[in-house]
Amino acid sequence: MGKSDWKDMRKFIDFCEEKGEVKRITEEIDPDWEVNGITRIVSQEMGPILVFENIKGADYPLVTNLIASDNRFLWSLGMDKWSEFNEEWMERLKDWFLP
Repeated sequence: MGKSDWKDMRKFIDFCEEKGEVKRITEEIDPDWEVNGITRIVSQEMGPILVFENIKGADYPLVTNLIASDNRFLWSLGMDKWSEFNEEWMERLKDWFLP
């Protein structure tokens, strides 16, 4: 993996899209109820990143569920395995505690 310095969320989304981890929703979606309902169902299943491209009354897309899976959480930090996370966490904490 090796990438933990994402400068732009779009780059991370593109990376995840190459991995098949993005679902683009092009139908018009009601921001009051549909966004929350769809996101909740998909996040409970640790599903893909959701890109709502046509939000009723909005001029821009909405992204949800960005790091709702273990893989995407680790990828966002530039890692592939939890063991790498644990090692990195311990390395970062070592200077916080006095011997």
